[in-house]
Amino acid sequence: MSKLIELTYVSEPAQNMSFLGLMRLLYHSYSNNKALGITGALIYENNQFGQVIEGFEKDIEALWTKNTKRCPT
Repeated sequence: MSKLIELTYVSEPAQNMSFLGLMRLLYHSYSNNKALGITGALIYENNQFGQVIEGFEKDIEALWTKNTKRCPT
């Protein structure tokens, strides 16, 4: 059986975000995470995101891998 884990991180958007862009991101993040059984909180301030997510280890690892593949290093 998979165990529950929590992941906390801070990131910056690849480009400046409009209010509408932030609302789209929030909607899609919530919808996708809910489908995976992932819960958490997303904070945006001073052009930085802070997020805490919690779910089964395999789901958090899959989401983290997917999200970090899209990000430039």
